[in-house]
Amino acid sequence: MNFILSTHTNRVIKKASRLCAFLSLVLISPQLLAGEKGYFFEISKGGKTAYVFGSTHAPGALTYPLRPEIESALDQAPCIARELLPPNAPTMASLMRSSLLPEGKVLGDLLTPEMRDRLIKFLGKYHKPATELDRDKVWAAAAAVPFLAAMNTFPRNFGAASKSLDDYLAQRSLARKVPLLGIETVREQVAWEDSLTIVEQQAFLIEVLDSDENQGEAEQWLIRQFRKGDIDALREDYLDKRANIPAFGKAVEKFIFSRNETQAKRIDKMVRNGSECVFAVGAMHLGGEGGVIRLLRRHGYTIRQF
Repeated sequence: MNFILSTHTNRVIKKASRLCAFLSLVLISPQLLAGEKGYFFEISKGGKTAYVFGSTHAPGALTYPLRPEIESALDQAPCIARELLPPNAPTMASLMRSSLLPEGKVLGDLLTPEMRDRLIKFLGKYHKPATELDRDKVWAAAAAVPFLAAMNTFPRNFGAASKSLDDYLAQRSLARKVPLLGIETVREQVAWEDSLTIVEQQAFLIEVLDSDENQGEAEQWLIRQFRKGDIDALREDYLDKRANIPAFGKAVEKFIFSRNETQAKRIDKMVRNGSECVFAVGAMHLGGEGGVIRLLRRHGYTIRQF
């Protein structure tokens, strides 16, 4: 069946795409210099070897190809797995519906006057109308902020110089004709977002607006952390720098850290079933006692950072 896309339908597709881009949390990895680690791990158990790659947000600092040993892992892996697969049309439509407020409600009703003013200022900065996000839930508006900023900051090379590790892995999968798998589903991640209280959703919105207003500083911090390769320091510093945002710690615990066990179990199950993939997950999932790396150790894996 052929479809003629209306202007409204195009807006829906673009909006759903930016939500998926945010939800994946597989973000952009900066170039590594000699002797710098990044978040790349080899995991092995029972004669099987796979890889876990953590990525972090640093637009424009990305350089491919990656280090030779990382490219070698990509060349040999029988499959590549990301947090999310690109959604099909029904999933995108469902995501779009899930991101909208009930009829009669608007985003501004759920924000403080200061938050409303900051969001309107942000939209104006990127030449968007003040009503651009009116129908969005708070978490969906928070998803839109970094996407809109990135699209406007890198309008001509968003798919090249600013390519995400997510996109790069998908391209490698296609070029090598190996399966591209998903660790989580869009519906699962939307359910986690919807479980957040309004105050916790507001915390994410404040955080992305703060990051946009202090973009240069935030990017440099992320690049420094990535180059150190210290997943525990990343987690601790990330929370410390945002300690002044009400409920941010609770929001991160519910939406990010609570998913670590699920990710580790699914990675373990996939490896045991023969899918010795390169697994790409958001770097924030890796560190801490309850992070994916320590959880995989508890599942019996030997871990080597390289």
